[in-house]
Amino acid sequence: MKIRTAIFGGSKRTLVWDDLNPSQRLAIYDRGVDVASPDELGDEQRRDILISYRSGDMVAPALTEREALRTMVEEYARAITTKTPALTDGRSGLRVLELLQAASRSLAEGGTMIKLNEGHMA
Repeated sequence: MKIRTAIFGGSKRTLVWDDLNPSQRLAIYDRGVDVASPDELGDEQRRDILISYRSGDMVAPALTEREALRTMVEEYARAITTKTPALTDGRSGLRVLELLQAASRSLAEGGTMIKLNEGHMA
């Protein structure tokens, strides 16, 4: 059985991408985790909970079905015929690599904030 699902959890929403479900590839859930600062809570509340889980509605936006390779070929053809930079040019690739390297470094350092080289990210 093939499974091609990615789940991205954030503090406000949870996104689920299911590549094998053409009728609902993307689902956005109003789910998250609220972390209260100990300063915001009274003594009694602090003992009870610092983290609360939130669950709410789900939205599945309609996405246009397109074949990925065809979309990329059309984009490059547009860039060539209009003599404008492609959306996914070498600079874009460099930005993606820098982001991935920063994410890997942050993970290796326990989730620390990594400053990006803003000169390359523009």
